[in-house]
Amino acid sequence: MNSSVISKYISQVKIDSYKIDMDQWFEKSAAKKFLGRTDHFAIKVENEIMLNNVVQAIKPFCLSRSGNTPGLSVRKMHGRSIAVALLKDPIFIGSEAVSCIEIMQPRPEAEGDDVVGLDHLELVNPNLKAIVDFLNEQGVNYYVDNTNAYKDIVVAFVNDKKERLKFTNKTLPEIIPQQIQDEPERVKVLLS
Repeated sequence: MNSSVISKYISQVKIDSYKIDMDQWFEKSAAKKFLGRTDHFAIKVENEIMLNNVVQAIKPFCLSRSGNTPGLSVRKMHGRSIAVALLKDPIFIGSEAVSCIEIMQPRPEAEGDDVVGLDHLELVNPNLKAIVDFLNEQGVNYYVDNTNAYKDIVVAFVNDKKERLKFTNKTLPEIIPQQIQDEPERVKVLLS
């Protein structure tokens, strides 16, 4: 992706640095058996204006549609906008091809204080109970995010920059059609 707006948040250098931290976290936590399938990675921008700028910049790099999922959509959730982009060409995290990006505006109470840039990588593993049990056994810090009505999420911090690794039981492309069906007024489809 050749766009200065996008590269402010996503660069191969940033991705490679995150990958090193993630690999070290997996090594330290002994949780490699829970790697799962990579669903997406997420970036956080400063505010809604920047989210709209990034969405417009990423639009030419997106598919028009994948199955029932639009190639680019923005949803209002928890007082902020969150975009989901399905890429024509994947971005690589190590040897793992990632074709979905989540672009998040900070929650209103965190705007100005929240970390901007690469926020998290999300892995799909349907056995979240086993992950939680294992993390408890290993004494690894994590939390369960109960704010998403469409999927379950277990979150761990992989470094001191507050970049996170999330385990979930559903992919973003799976839940977007359900969100559109349930609350069409909250989802703006930009490519379909």
